[in-house]
Amino acid sequence: MTNTTALADLLEDFPELLGGDVDLQKEIYAHFGLLFSGFGLLEAGLQNCYIMWALELELKAGVIEDPSAWESAHERVEEKAFGATFGGLIRLLQECGDIEEIRLKLETLRKGRNYFAHHFFRDEIGHMFDDASRLNLICRMDVFRRKVRAVEVEV
Repeated sequence: MTNTTALADLLEDFPELLGGDVDLQKEIYAHFGLLFSGFGLLEAGLQNCYIMWALELELKAGVIEDPSAWESAHERVEEKAFGATFGGLIRLLQECGDIEEIRLKLETLRKGRNYFAHHFFRDEIGHMFDDASRLNLICRMDVFRRKVRAVEVEV
């Protein structure tokens, strides 16, 4: 996707960004939050995927034999899923064939998530002092948000 296309996509969804009274510095933080809400949805999908897959494995292995064993297994697996980081969830699902097709996408998103979570504001501070640069930062987050959303739908 070219910068022109990415900008057009951003402005189609958020036309107010070109308004004269918009504070693009605040918009950076708003779009950062929007990006991470997408990561939250993707993470919840991965947690659900892991829970269902792990329970299916235990059921097939005969570990779950009655309703009380099901409840116990569900609580244990759910706790493991909810306790995992984004990268940890990907590792937990490394043997799950259902997500094999999106494994590389998930790894790319993990690296991008780590960049945005740990480096973005420090690395990009020099691009927050003029509106053109601010709009570019928002556009970059929007491109990545769209990738997160696409994979979340696949999960």
